[in-house]
Amino acid sequence: NSEEIANAGMWSYKSAQLFKMFRYAKQIGFTDCDSFVSAAQRMQAQGLQIMVEHIRRKKFRASGVMFWQFNEPWPAVTWSVVDYFYKPKPAYRKLKDIYSPVLFSLKYHLGPYEPGQTLETEAFLINDRHKDFKDVGIDVVVKDAENAEVDRIQKLVEHLPGDDILELGPMPLTLGGESGWTIECAVTQKGKIISSNTYDLSIVDKEPTIPVLQIGDWVMHNILWK
Repeated sequence: NSEEIANAGMWSYKSAQLFKMFRYAKQIGFTDCDSFVSAAQRMQAQGLQIMVEHIRRKKFRASGVMFWQFNEPWPAVTWSVVDYFYKPKPAYRKLKDIYSPVLFSLKYHLGPYEPGQTLETEAFLINDRHKDFKDVGIDVVVKDAENAEVDRIQKLVEHLPGDDILELGPMPLTLGGESGWTIECAVTQKGKIISSNTYDLSIVDKEPTIPVLQIGDWVMHNILWK
């Protein structure tokens, strides 16, 4: 209707990239403006997590990673993680976790996922501090949509060298229950949490990737970032 068209025009004036936003938000689903904003912001956090962790797992082959953008100089609809009114978006809180100097990171194929599936992951422990850690605990918990624990793996790393990355190898996880899984990870030492990280498996890109993006993805992974 005319009101919706007017609102879309105002959003575009405020820098909203509506085509991209609808493309991302509809993967989660929305019914009104509030749920649309929530879905778009959850996808933003998911995308930044995938990108930042991918680069951090390439420590010594990639010297750092920056993202666009932190804050906003005017009340606009943009990719900032803190808005004009100093309100942090979900991506801000996600970035606080994944930029931790000590980070446990999982590499796995993005969904869709099936109940009962074994999710094949590769585990990495990254230490950007110039300090060794002894007897580091890794705790990985899979929860379903009802927040019930459906799988758990615990591991002890006796020595984590400073300024290093450890490839901990395969870590298969069982997706019990129905759907809406999350993976909660914690790095601990002497009972104290050093860092934490969470993966939301309920966020899945349901649309096929267009060929030109598939080619770009192959070039990035096999030539530029190899």
